Amino acid sequence: MLFSLDFDDAGGKVEKGMRVWCGWVFLVGVVWAYDTSWWALLPCGSNLPIQPKLVINSHVRYHRALTYLMHSLASVGFQDYCRLIIVVGGHKEDEISKIGNITIVKRVINAHDYTGFDTLYLYRSHPDIEAPYYFYVHDTCLFHPSFVSFFSALPNRMGSNPQTILYPEEKGSSNILAIGKGVVEAIGTTYRFNMTKRQAWLLEVEGEGIRKFGEVKTTQNRMGLGDYDIYHTGLKRKLFLYPEFGVFKTIFWDHTGDMEGNPQHF
Repeated sequence: MLFSLDFDDAGGKVEKGMRVWCGWVFLVGVVWAYDTSWWALLPCGSNLPIQPKLVINSHVRYHRALTYLMHSLASVGFQDYCRLIIVVGGHKEDEISKIGNITIVKRVINAHDYTGFDTLYLYRSHPDIEAPYYFYVHDTCLFHPSFVSFFSALPNRMGSNPQTILYPEEKGSSNILAIGKGVVEAIGTTYRFNMTKRQAWLLEVEGEGIRKFGEVKTTQNRMGLGDYDIYHTGLKRKLFLYPEFGVFKTIFWDHTGDMEGNPQHF
C-alpha cells in the first residue's frame, strides 16, 4: 500500500491537481535496510549538453535517511546517476570512490548542512566532482516526480552566470538550492570545521548564509504539509515541499537524534 497525501489535505496551499507522491518511500510499515549493492546497477542516463550534478549531503549516522532518499530518487524515474555525488561526513579519512556510476565522497569533518559545500570546493577540479552547476540537497530529502524535469532544465534556469544561486525567497530554507561553480569558488574553505547542529542552524538563519556568496534568483517558498513519522522511528518530522524543485524536506523540528534513537533539543 502506497502512502500518498493530497495537497488539499495541507489546507489547499498548493495548486489543484498536484499530489505529494513519494513512491516506495512511504510503503506502510516498511523500514528499508541499508544496502548499497543495488546502487551499482543504476544507469548513467541522458547525455545532457550541459551537465549539472546532484549533490546529496549526508553523515555516517544517517544511513536510514539516505536509504529512503535513494529509493525515492529511483521511484520517480531519475536516470542520471553519473551526475550524482553523495557526500558523507563523519568518516575516519577523506576518500573518493565509486559505486557503479555514483560518486561517493567520504569526509572526516562534520559540518552538518555545510560538509557538501566544503567538499565541492576541496575537489573542485576532480573529474567526478567538477560541474558548471550543482543542485544541493540533504539525506533527509525525498523527491516528487517533477524533480526529474526540473533537474534536466536546471542549466536554462540558472543561466550563464557562474555566481547564480537559485534559492527560495524565505531565508531559512534548509540550504536546499542550486549554485554555479563560481559560488563554490567563493565559498572556499569557509565551512571547513566541525560544528554542532545548532551552529549550522544559526549560520543559516542569522545573516545571509550561502546567499552571500553569489547572486540570488528567488524561487517559490517551501510549503508545510504536516507532521509524519516518515522514517518509522516513532517520532514525527515536519514535511515540507519545495514546489519548483520537486523536493520534499523532512525536519525534526528544533531537535536532533531521532535517527540514533536519542532525541534531544539542539
